[in-house]
Order: sequence, then C-alpha cells, then structure tokens
Amino acid sequence: MRERSYWLECVGPGWHSIVNECLDRIEPLGAHITQVKEKFGGLRIYYHLVTGVTIDELDEIDHFIKLAELEANVTCEECGAFGKLVNCKGWWKTLCEEHAKERAQV
Repeated sequence: MRERSYWLECVGPGWHSIVNECLDRIEPLGAHITQVKEKFGGLRIYYHLVTGVTIDELDEIDHFIKLAELEANVTCEECGAFGKLVNCKGWWKTLCEEHAKERAQV
C-alpha cells in the first residue's frame, strides 16, 4: 500500500486538499487506492475494495469520488484558485486564468 504523499505527487498542488479530503472519507469505508491522476484535465481516483464492504459503503465511496472530481473540474491544479478546462498546446488542464497564460507562453 502506497503512502498518501505518493498519491499527492501524482497531481498538482492545487488539488492536494481535494485528494486529501476524498481519501480521508473513502479509505475508512474500505477503499484501497490504486491510482490518483490527472487525465484530460480532470481528477481520477481509482480503487479496489477490501472484503466486507457493504453496498451502502460502496455507494458512499463512489459519491465522495464524484464530489472530488466535480470540485477539481473548477479548481486550478496548480494553485487551488477557481479554474476551468483549457487546452494548453494540445494538453487539457484545469487552470486559473494566470496559470493558463503562463502555460501558453512556455
């Protein structure tokens, strides 16, 4: 099982609080995290279940992951400010206006 710090390194610092909050909620319910990443500008959290998880707990896990994904969709991955999905030279990222401008210049 990987440490929390490993999963946080898989996304930008602006999403760290979103990932932390989500993992704080789903790990006690029986979710074993297998991957955290940014894909096409959105947050993705993958998991498998430990034995004995109820249908209600599974529904809660999926609900908390969906909430984290929705929050990340409007949060700059770099700084945590309000962000939106932008195309940065062929790469889709969720960024604030300032970070989108920086990426466009690089």
